[in-house]
Amino acid sequence: MNQHPIEAWHQLVKSSDPSRLDSLLAEDAVFISPIVHTPQRGKALTKAYLSAHDPRRHSR
Repeated sequence: MNQHPIEAWHQLVKSSDPSRLDSLLAEDAVFISPIVHTPQRGKALTKAYLSAHDPRRHSR
């Protein structure tokens, strides 16, 4: 049985493994952010934005 996407997202965040995004993102995914100002279209761009945060760099 396939895992619910929200549960898969939570596991991805806990694991800090951006390679797991491939199974969650559609080819026509769109990343929208108030900082970027324009929608970023496509799986590769969306993955790049979602993978950019490195929690190890931001831990205290």
